Amino acid sequence: MFVAPPQVIGDTVYHLRRRRDSPAYTAAAIAGEDGKVLWEVDLAVPAALLTVDMERKQVHSISAQAELFELTPEVFQAGVVDQAAAAAGSAARGKPFTEVQAMDQGRWALASARERAHVVVYDPNAATPDARLRDVLLKAAGTAQVAATPVFGLGGLIAPLDNGQVLLLDPATGDNKLLPFQPTVEAGSKLAWQRAAVVGTEQREFVIADNRRKLFRVGVKDQPEPHLAELAQVQLEVDIVSPLAAVGDTVYGVIRGANSDTVLSFGATDLAAGKEWPVEGRIVWGPETVNDLVLVATDRQTLLAFEAGQKQRWTSPLSYGPLVGRPLPVSGNLLLASLSGTVWMISSQDGKELTKAEVGEPLGAGPVAFANGSRLLVSAADGTLLVIRALAAP
Repeated sequence: MFVAPPQVIGDTVYHLRRRRDSPAYTAAAIAGEDGKVLWEVDLAVPAALLTVDMERKQVHSISAQAELFELTPEVFQAGVVDQAAAAAGSAARGKPFTEVQAMDQGRWALASARERAHVVVYDPNAATPDARLRDVLLKAAGTAQVAATPVFGLGGLIAPLDNGQVLLLDPATGDNKLLPFQPTVEAGSKLAWQRAAVVGTEQREFVIADNRRKLFRVGVKDQPEPHLAELAQVQLEVDIVSPLAAVGDTVYGVIRGANSDTVLSFGATDLAAGKEWPVEGRIVWGPETVNDLVLVATDRQTLLAFEAGQKQRWTSPLSYGPLVGRPLPVSGNLLLASLSGTVWMISSQDGKELTKAEVGEPLGAGPVAFANGSRLLVSAADGTLLVIRALAAP
Protein backbone atom coordinates (compact mmCIF):
# COMPACT_ATOMS: atom_id res chain seq x y z
CA MET A 1 0.00 0.00 0.00
CA PHE A 2 1.43 3.36 -1.00
CA VAL A 3 1.35 5.90 1.83
CA ALA A 4 2.33 8.96 -0.22
CA PRO A 5 2.10 9.98 -3.88
CA PRO A 6 5.09 8.72 -5.95
CA GLN A 7 7.53 11.43 -7.01
CA VAL A 8 9.28 11.58 -10.38
CA ILE A 9 12.71 13.19 -10.52
CA GLY A 10 14.39 12.93 -13.91
CA ASP A 11 13.85 9.37 -15.14
CA THR A 12 13.53 7.88 -11.64
CA VAL A 13 10.34 7.22 -9.66
CA TYR A 14 10.59 7.46 -5.86
CA HIS A 15 7.85 6.00 -3.66
CA LEU A 16 7.01 5.09 -0.09
CA ARG A 17 4.84 2.07 0.69
CA ARG A 18 3.94 -0.35 3.43
CA ARG A 19 4.09 -4.00 2.44
CA ARG A 20 1.31 -6.27 3.65
CA ASP A 21 1.90 -7.38 7.27
CA SER A 22 5.22 -5.52 7.39
CA PRO A 23 6.05 -3.40 10.46
CA ALA A 24 8.22 -1.13 8.27
CA TYR A 25 7.77 1.60 5.67
CA THR A 26 9.73 0.84 2.49
CA ALA A 27 11.23 3.68 0.43
CA ALA A 28 12.41 2.76 -3.06
CA ALA A 29 13.74 4.21 -6.31
CA ILE A 30 12.62 2.67 -9.60
CA ALA A 31 13.97 3.29 -13.08
CA GLY A 32 11.21 4.89 -15.11
CA GLU A 33 12.27 3.23 -18.35
CA ASP A 34 12.07 -0.45 -17.35
CA GLY A 35 10.68 -0.48 -13.78
CA LYS A 36 13.89 -1.93 -12.34
CA VAL A 37 14.35 -1.35 -8.60
CA LEU A 38 17.48 0.75 -8.16
CA TRP A 39 17.44 0.67 -4.38
CA GLU A 40 15.06 0.29 -1.46
CA VAL A 41 15.31 0.67 2.28
CA ASP A 42 13.03 -0.08 5.24
CA LEU A 43 12.33 2.81 7.60
CA ALA A 44 10.60 3.47 10.92
CA VAL A 45 10.58 -0.11 12.22
CA PRO A 46 9.47 -0.13 15.88
CA ALA A 47 11.43 -2.04 18.50
CA ALA A 48 9.94 -5.31 19.74
CA LEU A 49 12.48 -5.82 22.54
CA LEU A 50 15.05 -3.67 24.35
CA THR A 51 17.66 -5.15 26.68
CA VAL A 52 20.38 -3.48 28.74
CA ASP A 53 23.64 -5.07 29.93
CA MET A 54 25.43 -2.52 32.11
CA GLU A 55 28.42 -4.81 32.77
CA ARG A 56 29.14 -5.05 29.06
CA LYS A 57 28.04 -1.44 28.50
CA GLN A 58 25.77 -2.54 25.71
CA VAL A 59 22.17 -2.08 24.71
CA HIS A 60 20.45 -4.38 22.26
CA SER A 61 17.39 -3.31 20.28
CA ILE A 62 15.58 -6.03 18.36
CA SER A 63 13.22 -4.60 15.80
CA ALA A 64 9.79 -5.97 14.98
CA GLN A 65 11.40 -7.00 11.69
CA ALA A 66 13.77 -9.38 13.54
CA GLU A 67 16.92 -7.29 13.22
CA LEU A 68 19.46 -6.82 16.01
CA PHE A 69 20.99 -3.39 16.62
CA GLU A 70 23.88 -3.21 19.08
CA LEU A 71 24.41 0.11 20.86
CA THR A 72 27.68 0.81 22.64
CA PRO A 73 28.65 4.03 24.47
CA GLU A 74 30.29 5.16 21.22
CA VAL A 75 27.04 4.66 19.32
CA PHE A 76 25.12 6.67 21.94
CA GLN A 77 27.68 9.44 21.62
CA ALA A 78 27.43 9.44 17.83
CA GLY A 79 23.65 9.43 18.06
CA VAL A 80 22.96 7.09 15.17
CA VAL A 81 23.16 3.44 14.17
CA ASP A 82 21.70 2.57 10.78
CA GLN A 83 23.06 -0.93 10.17
CA ALA A 84 21.79 -4.05 11.89
CA ALA A 85 24.43 -6.26 13.48
CA ALA A 86 22.38 -9.34 12.55
CA ALA A 87 19.05 -10.29 10.99
CA ALA A 88 17.18 -13.48 11.74
CA GLY A 89 17.43 -15.25 8.41
CA SER A 90 14.12 -15.85 6.71
CA ALA A 91 12.30 -13.79 9.34
CA ALA A 92 14.01 -10.56 8.28
CA ARG A 93 11.78 -8.18 6.28
CA GLY A 94 8.92 -10.62 6.77
CA LYS A 95 6.09 -10.77 9.25
CA PRO A 96 6.09 -8.63 12.40
CA PHE A 97 7.73 -10.48 15.30
CA THR A 98 6.11 -8.63 18.18
CA GLU A 99 5.00 -11.41 20.56
CA VAL A 100 7.86 -11.52 23.06
CA GLN A 101 8.46 -14.24 25.65
CA ALA A 102 11.18 -14.23 28.32
CA MET A 103 13.00 -17.57 28.60
CA ASP A 104 15.80 -18.85 30.82
CA GLN A 105 19.48 -17.81 30.88
CA GLY A 106 18.64 -14.30 29.66
CA ARG A 107 17.19 -15.60 26.40
CA TRP A 108 14.04 -14.35 24.69
CA ALA A 109 11.73 -15.76 22.02
CA LEU A 110 9.96 -13.53 19.51
CA ALA A 111 6.97 -14.91 17.62
CA SER A 112 4.67 -13.58 14.91
CA ALA A 113 0.91 -13.96 14.77
CA ARG A 114 1.33 -14.11 10.98
CA GLU A 115 4.11 -16.70 10.88
CA ARG A 116 3.82 -19.42 13.50
CA ALA A 117 6.22 -21.89 11.89
CA HIS A 118 9.26 -19.94 13.12
CA VAL A 119 10.39 -18.21 16.27
CA VAL A 120 13.29 -15.80 16.58
CA VAL A 121 15.54 -16.64 19.53
CA TYR A 122 17.63 -13.86 21.05
CA ASP A 123 20.55 -14.96 23.24
CA PRO A 124 22.62 -12.00 24.50
CA ASN A 125 25.33 -14.34 25.78
CA ALA A 126 26.20 -15.80 22.38
CA ALA A 127 29.68 -15.03 21.05
CA THR A 128 28.74 -13.33 17.75
CA PRO A 129 25.84 -11.14 16.55
CA ASP A 130 24.63 -13.82 14.13
CA ALA A 131 24.49 -16.32 17.00
CA ARG A 132 22.67 -13.84 19.23
CA LEU A 133 19.67 -13.61 16.92
CA ARG A 134 18.57 -16.80 15.16
CA ASP A 135 15.56 -17.85 13.16
CA VAL A 136 14.45 -21.25 14.51
CA LEU A 137 12.11 -23.44 12.49
CA LEU A 138 9.70 -25.32 14.74
CA LYS A 139 10.35 -28.45 12.73
CA ALA A 140 8.77 -30.85 15.21
CA ALA A 141 5.40 -29.38 14.18
CA GLY A 142 5.83 -30.98 10.75
CA THR A 143 3.02 -30.03 8.39
CA ALA A 144 0.64 -29.01 11.20
CA GLN A 145 0.11 -25.34 11.99
CA VAL A 146 1.18 -23.83 15.31
CA ALA A 147 -2.17 -22.59 16.57
CA ALA A 148 -1.18 -20.11 19.30
CA THR A 149 1.82 -18.13 20.48
CA PRO A 150 4.41 -20.51 21.97
CA VAL A 151 5.02 -19.77 25.64
CA PHE A 152 8.14 -20.66 27.62
CA GLY A 153 7.70 -23.20 30.38
CA LEU A 154 8.87 -26.62 31.55
CA GLY A 155 12.28 -25.80 30.04
CA GLY A 156 10.97 -25.33 26.49
CA LEU A 157 8.41 -23.67 24.25
CA ILE A 158 4.85 -24.92 24.73
CA ALA A 159 3.40 -24.95 21.20
CA PRO A 160 -0.16 -26.16 20.47
CA LEU A 161 -0.91 -27.45 16.96
CA ASP A 162 -4.08 -27.42 14.90
CA ASN A 163 -4.02 -31.23 14.75
CA GLY A 164 -4.65 -31.28 18.51
CA GLN A 165 -1.15 -32.02 19.78
CA VAL A 166 0.64 -29.77 22.24
CA LEU A 167 4.43 -29.87 21.91
CA LEU A 168 7.27 -28.96 24.24
CA LEU A 169 10.03 -27.74 21.94
CA ASP A 170 13.71 -27.05 22.40
CA PRO A 171 14.05 -23.33 21.53
CA ALA A 172 17.58 -23.92 20.24
CA THR A 173 16.62 -26.53 17.66
CA GLY A 174 12.85 -26.60 17.22
CA ASP A 175 12.81 -30.33 18.08
CA ASN A 176 10.63 -32.08 20.66
CA LYS A 177 12.06 -32.22 24.17
CA LEU A 178 9.70 -35.09 25.02
CA LEU A 179 6.60 -36.75 23.60
CA PRO A 180 3.64 -34.40 23.00
CA PHE A 181 0.28 -34.19 24.73
CA GLN A 182 -2.45 -35.64 22.51
CA PRO A 183 -6.06 -35.14 23.61
CA THR A 184 -8.84 -37.08 21.93
CA VAL A 185 -9.60 -35.39 18.62
CA GLU A 186 -12.10 -36.36 15.94
CA ALA A 187 -10.30 -37.58 12.81
CA GLY A 188 -9.63 -34.80 10.32
CA SER A 189 -10.72 -31.98 12.62
CA LYS A 190 -8.66 -28.87 13.25
CA LEU A 191 -8.35 -27.26 16.67
CA ALA A 192 -7.77 -23.67 17.67
CA TRP A 193 -5.98 -23.02 20.96
CA GLN A 194 -5.33 -20.07 23.24
CA ARG A 195 -1.87 -19.33 24.60
CA ALA A 196 -1.06 -21.53 27.60
CA ALA A 197 -0.36 -20.35 31.14
CA VAL A 198 2.39 -22.01 33.19
CA VAL A 199 1.22 -22.94 36.71
CA GLY A 200 2.40 -24.70 39.87
CA THR A 201 4.96 -23.83 42.53
CA GLU A 202 7.70 -25.47 40.47
CA GLN A 203 6.33 -24.14 37.17
CA ARG A 204 6.22 -27.72 35.82
CA GLU A 205 2.64 -27.67 34.58
CA PHE A 206 0.49 -25.54 32.29
CA VAL A 207 -3.18 -24.82 31.63
CA ILE A 208 -4.47 -24.46 28.07
CA ALA A 209 -7.90 -24.03 26.41
CA ASP A 210 -9.16 -25.11 22.99
CA ASN A 211 -12.10 -24.07 20.83
CA ARG A 212 -14.17 -27.07 21.93
CA ARG A 213 -14.62 -25.36 25.29
CA LYS A 214 -12.19 -27.76 26.93
CA LEU A 215 -9.69 -26.64 29.56
CA PHE A 216 -6.69 -28.86 30.33
CA ARG A 217 -3.99 -28.95 32.98
CA VAL A 218 -0.94 -30.69 31.56
CA GLY A 219 2.30 -31.87 33.17
CA VAL A 220 5.18 -34.28 32.64
CA LYS A 221 5.00 -38.01 33.32
CA ASP A 222 8.12 -40.18 33.08
CA GLN A 223 6.59 -43.58 32.26
CA PRO A 224 6.70 -45.42 29.95
CA GLU A 225 8.92 -42.59 28.63
CA PRO A 226 8.88 -38.85 29.37
CA HIS A 227 5.78 -37.25 27.88
CA LEU A 228 3.26 -34.46 28.36
CA ALA A 229 0.14 -35.88 29.99
CA GLU A 230 -3.28 -34.62 31.00
CA LEU A 231 -3.56 -34.04 34.77
CA ALA A 232 -7.06 -32.53 34.76
CA GLN A 233 -9.76 -31.59 32.28
CA VAL A 234 -13.04 -29.67 32.48
CA GLN A 235 -15.76 -28.92 29.97
CA LEU A 236 -16.57 -25.20 29.88
CA GLU A 237 -19.90 -23.62 29.05
CA VAL A 238 -18.29 -20.62 27.34
CA ASP A 239 -15.58 -19.85 24.78
CA ILE A 240 -12.34 -18.39 26.10
CA VAL A 241 -11.18 -15.78 23.56
CA SER A 242 -7.93 -14.61 25.17
CA PRO A 243 -4.56 -15.98 26.19
CA LEU A 244 -4.52 -17.48 29.65
CA ALA A 245 -2.45 -15.95 32.46
CA ALA A 246 -1.77 -17.30 35.92
CA VAL A 247 -0.70 -15.99 39.30
CA GLY A 248 -0.40 -18.27 42.33
CA ASP A 249 -3.36 -20.62 42.52
CA THR A 250 -5.48 -18.80 39.93
CA VAL A 251 -5.75 -18.81 36.13
CA TYR A 252 -7.46 -15.92 34.32
CA GLY A 253 -9.08 -15.75 30.89
CA VAL A 254 -11.62 -13.67 28.98
CA ILE A 255 -14.98 -14.46 27.39
CA ARG A 256 -16.83 -12.25 24.92
CA GLY A 257 -20.40 -11.04 25.30
CA ALA A 258 -22.59 -9.19 22.85
CA ASN A 259 -21.43 -5.74 23.93
CA SER A 260 -18.72 -6.30 26.54
CA ASP A 261 -16.23 -8.82 27.88
CA THR A 262 -15.90 -10.70 31.15
CA VAL A 263 -12.79 -11.83 33.03
CA LEU A 264 -13.06 -15.40 34.35
CA SER A 265 -11.01 -17.16 37.02
CA PHE A 266 -10.23 -20.84 37.49
CA GLY A 267 -8.43 -22.88 40.10
CA ALA A 268 -4.97 -23.70 38.76
CA THR A 269 -5.08 -27.25 40.13
CA ASP A 270 -8.64 -28.52 39.69
CA LEU A 271 -9.68 -26.01 36.98
CA ALA A 272 -12.87 -25.26 38.91
CA ALA A 273 -14.65 -22.15 37.66
CA GLY A 274 -14.42 -19.25 40.09
CA LYS A 275 -15.37 -15.60 40.21
CA GLU A 276 -16.27 -13.48 37.19
CA TRP A 277 -15.80 -9.77 36.56
CA PRO A 278 -17.81 -8.09 33.77
CA VAL A 279 -15.93 -5.11 32.32
CA GLU A 280 -17.09 -2.11 30.36
CA GLY A 281 -16.21 -2.51 26.69
CA ARG A 282 -13.70 -4.93 25.17
CA ILE A 283 -10.41 -6.20 26.53
CA VAL A 284 -7.72 -5.21 24.04
CA TRP A 285 -4.54 -6.17 25.93
CA GLY A 286 -3.84 -9.11 28.20
CA PRO A 287 -4.33 -11.02 30.35
CA GLU A 288 -0.59 -10.74 31.10
CA THR A 289 1.24 -11.80 34.25
CA VAL A 290 3.47 -9.08 35.74
CA ASN A 291 5.07 -10.17 39.02
CA ASP A 292 2.20 -10.97 41.42
CA LEU A 293 -0.53 -9.51 39.22
CA VAL A 294 -2.46 -10.42 36.11
CA LEU A 295 -3.27 -7.28 34.11
CA VAL A 296 -5.86 -6.55 31.40
CA ALA A 297 -6.59 -3.32 29.53
CA THR A 298 -9.88 -2.30 27.89
CA ASP A 299 -10.88 -0.13 24.97
CA ARG A 300 -12.50 2.18 27.53
CA GLN A 301 -8.96 3.05 28.65
CA THR A 302 -8.91 1.22 31.95
CA LEU A 303 -6.33 -1.16 33.40
CA LEU A 304 -7.53 -3.90 35.74
CA ALA A 305 -5.32 -5.90 38.10
CA PHE A 306 -6.07 -9.33 39.52
CA GLU A 307 -4.15 -11.42 42.05
CA ALA A 308 -3.95 -14.93 43.45
CA GLY A 309 -7.01 -16.18 45.26
CA GLN A 310 -9.47 -15.05 42.55
CA LYS A 311 -9.41 -11.42 43.65
CA GLN A 312 -9.43 -8.14 41.78
CA ARG A 313 -6.93 -5.78 43.35
CA TRP A 314 -7.73 -2.51 41.56
CA THR A 315 -8.87 -0.63 38.47
CA SER A 316 -6.77 2.26 37.17
CA PRO A 317 -7.54 4.72 34.37
CA LEU A 318 -5.30 4.73 31.29
CA SER A 319 -5.47 8.50 31.22
CA TYR A 320 -2.84 8.83 28.51
CA GLY A 321 -4.24 6.34 26.03
CA PRO A 322 -3.45 2.78 24.93
CA LEU A 323 -0.47 0.96 26.42
CA VAL A 324 2.63 0.03 24.46
CA GLY A 325 4.92 -2.78 25.56
CA ARG A 326 4.84 -4.38 28.99
CA PRO A 327 4.66 -2.58 32.35
CA LEU A 328 8.02 -2.42 34.12
CA PRO A 329 8.01 -3.36 37.85
CA VAL A 330 10.09 -0.90 39.89
CA SER A 331 10.33 -0.98 43.70
CA GLY A 332 6.80 -2.23 44.24
CA ASN A 333 5.30 0.01 41.58
CA LEU A 334 4.62 -0.25 37.84
CA LEU A 335 5.93 1.94 35.04
CA LEU A 336 3.60 2.22 32.05
CA ALA A 337 4.09 3.76 28.61
CA SER A 338 1.39 5.04 26.26
CA LEU A 339 1.25 5.25 22.51
CA SER A 340 0.75 9.01 22.83
CA GLY A 341 4.13 9.51 24.50
CA THR A 342 3.63 9.49 28.28
CA VAL A 343 5.52 7.34 30.78
CA TRP A 344 3.89 7.16 34.19
CA MET A 345 4.17 5.28 37.46
CA ILE A 346 1.32 3.69 39.38
CA SER A 347 1.25 1.83 42.67
CA SER A 348 1.02 -1.92 42.26
CA GLN A 349 -1.01 -1.99 45.48
CA ASP A 350 -3.90 0.30 44.55
CA GLY A 351 -3.27 1.44 40.94
CA LYS A 352 -3.04 5.13 41.87
CA GLU A 353 -0.83 7.37 39.71
CA LEU A 354 2.34 8.50 41.47
CA THR A 355 4.27 10.52 38.87
CA LYS A 356 4.69 10.90 35.11
CA ALA A 357 6.95 12.19 32.31
CA GLU A 358 6.00 13.45 28.86
CA VAL A 359 8.41 12.09 26.24
CA GLY A 360 7.16 14.35 23.47
CA GLU A 361 6.59 11.83 20.69
CA PRO A 362 4.63 8.61 20.11
CA LEU A 363 6.10 5.50 21.71
CA GLY A 364 6.37 1.95 20.43
CA ALA A 365 7.72 -0.04 23.38
CA GLY A 366 7.62 0.01 27.16
CA PRO A 367 10.36 1.43 29.40
CA VAL A 368 13.56 -0.41 30.36
CA ALA A 369 15.83 0.50 33.29
CA PHE A 370 19.07 2.09 32.09
CA ALA A 371 22.27 3.59 33.55
CA ASN A 372 22.01 1.64 36.83
CA GLY A 373 18.41 2.70 37.26
CA SER A 374 19.01 6.45 37.00
CA ARG A 375 17.58 6.59 33.48
CA LEU A 376 14.91 4.89 31.42
CA LEU A 377 15.27 3.73 27.85
CA VAL A 378 12.17 3.87 25.67
CA SER A 379 11.57 3.32 21.97
CA ALA A 380 9.66 5.77 19.83
CA ALA A 381 7.07 4.41 17.41
CA ASP A 382 9.61 4.72 14.56
CA GLY A 383 12.31 2.72 16.40
CA THR A 384 14.28 5.72 17.66
CA LEU A 385 15.70 5.09 21.14
CA LEU A 386 15.17 7.79 23.75
CA VAL A 387 16.78 8.20 27.16
CA ILE A 388 14.77 9.91 29.89
CA ARG A 389 15.20 10.41 33.62
CA ALA A 390 13.97 7.59 35.81
CA LEU A 391 10.70 8.20 37.60
CA ALA A 392 10.63 8.02 41.37
CA ALA A 393 7.64 7.74 43.67
CA PRO A 394 7.02 10.92 45.67
